[in-house]
Amino acid sequence: MADLPFMNPYDWILLFNIVAKDVTKYEPIFNHLKRMLKCYILEIGKTNIEIASILNNRPIMKPFEEPEDIQDLPSGVIDEEYRSIVYKKKEGGVLKNCKFFLRDKHSYSTNEMNQILVRVNAKKTNSASDLKCVSDMIQWYLAVRATLLKNIA
Repeated sequence: MADLPFMNPYDWILLFNIVAKDVTKYEPIFNHLKRMLKCYILEIGKTNIEIASILNNRPIMKPFEEPEDIQDLPSGVIDEEYRSIVYKKKEGGVLKNCKFFLRDKHSYSTNEMNQILVRVNAKKTNSASDLKCVSDMIQWYLAVRATLLKNIA
C-alpha cells in the first residue's frame, strides 16, 4: 500500500476491483483505495473536460499554442517531434486546421479523440511505429477515462 501514490491510476482501479471481491477481508485497504480514487478523480476533474462536466466543475484549460504555419500543414499526419496531429475542425461555419497535442488529451472529448484516431489511421504516410504509439496512448487514456467515469458515484 505504501507504493499506492506512485502507481498508475489504471493499476489503482485494477487493485480496487480485486479488493472489492472480498470487502470484509480487505476492508482497510478497500477504504484507503476508495479515498485515494475519490481524491484522484477530484484532481482529474480540474482538467479533464468530461469528468469536470459530470462533477459540475469548470476545467482549467491551458492549451499550448498552435504553430503559425498550421493552415499549410496536412491533416492527419503525426508530428513525431511533438507527438501532435493536425486535424480539421469547423468553427463558426469555417473549416480550419487545428493541432491536437497528446499532452493536451485531457481537454478533448472522447468523441473528438476517436475522430482524430480515424484521421490518423486513414493517413498512409504515418509510420507504423508512430501510429502505434499515438493510438496506444489515446486508447489507454480513453480506457482510463471511461473507467473513472464508470466509478464516479
